[in-house]
Amino acid sequence: MNAGFSQMPLKAASDVLRRRVIRVTAANTGDEAAANNVEPVGISDNWTKYPPGTAQDSPAGVIAQTGDAIPYKARGEYAEVVVGAGGVTGGNRVEAGAAGVIVALSAAGTGKWSVGIVQTTAAAGDVALVYVDPQPNV
Repeated sequence: MNAGFSQMPLKAASDVLRRRVIRVTAANTGDEAAANNVEPVGISDNWTKYPPGTAQDSPAGVIAQTGDAIPYKARGEYAEVVVGAGGVTGGNRVEAGAAGVIVALSAAGTGKWSVGIVQTTAAAGDVALVYVDPQPNV
């Protein structure tokens, strides 16, 4: 459930994988957020455009190819997302890392953003549940 927040429609500026933090890149387009210095809008949904293991599923796990609408979970929703280096601890805020994965929140600073609050402790490469709540990390 969206908890009453509106979701901005976004078209993929490049291929977007499932379970990744996404950002707005230009008017009505978005891609995977690869750093904490961009405002995240949500987390790409938990399914793939094509059946896994088929020739069409390339790159593996793609949810939206360039020009496709990006299905994603927005503020106020829960989403599964891939965990990056160092893992994450349940109950803490997280931020976007390389390739749209989540990582532990770094030191606060002007222009930095958190994605939301991770609900489960998870190691790098695992999938964690996140309450999507983008906030400036000041």
